[in-house]
Amino acid sequence: MIGQNHIKRCIDIQVANDDFPRFSIIAGEKGSGKKELVKYIAQKLGNVQIYPADIKVESVRKVISDAYTISGIPVLYVFYDADRMSVSAKNALLKLTEEPPNNAYIIMTLTDLDSTLDTIRSRASIYMMTPYTYSELMQYTVENYPQADLKMLLSVCTNPGEINELIGLCKGNVQEFFDYVNLVLDNLASVSIANAFKSVGRIALKDTDTDKFDLKIFWQGIISVIMLRITTDSKVDLDELHKWGGVVEFTQECLSTLAKVPAINKATMLDVWIIKFRAEAEARGII
Repeated sequence: MIGQNHIKRCIDIQVANDDFPRFSIIAGEKGSGKKELVKYIAQKLGNVQIYPADIKVESVRKVISDAYTISGIPVLYVFYDADRMSVSAKNALLKLTEEPPNNAYIIMTLTDLDSTLDTIRSRASIYMMTPYTYSELMQYTVENYPQADLKMLLSVCTNPGEINELIGLCKGNVQEFFDYVNLVLDNLASVSIANAFKSVGRIALKDTDTDKFDLKIFWQGIISVIMLRITTDSKVDLDELHKWGGVVEFTQECLSTLAKVPAINKATMLDVWIIKFRAEAEARGII
């Protein structure tokens, strides 16, 4: 597992002291390695069985009935992507968090720590995934995708999951993504508003859009491509900066909002971004 050294050291100490918590939460953005950290915990605990639990209330109740009766090998119950857990399921989970069973461990993974109940958070040991350094991402890419264009890939991706996703969608040819971003930038400023909305049809706006580009990666790509247009031989083209600076600024604001409110309506956010882009393009003479 690349990075997250502080968290891994903490886990190592807890396991060595036979003090790893019975209930914990791993929180971090999509692609940050939460599942890999679960595997790391299981490896360190040793003789445990990982049980990926469904987040539906019926599954939570079944885990409750099973967790207090298991014997033999301890079980590590993991509720992945628990942001989407219903209120009734969260309330059912409270029983496990109040009195965790002696022969089981419970882990929730969350994108947004605020998406669960305060009472659940207060009973958990919380592990917050930390940002990856450029060198860590470089190491991950070289080890897993030695043929990839490092400079191009790492100008967009901020965690291992994004690297995996982008390479998978492009079948290794990351230039395909940059060609698409360039095409969108040029089309948004020149086509009708109706066609402008159609031009972003390859952006994933629902969980089922697994064959499309993630909105966060797309916006990071927009900023990366614009920065390439602004800079030439490490010098800033002031005319290009005047044209594109405002687009970079409000795209950064959109990324910040997306990070703070992961459950926000992505389709609405993208529509607003397109409208603001066109207004900025007209004001700056891009159109």
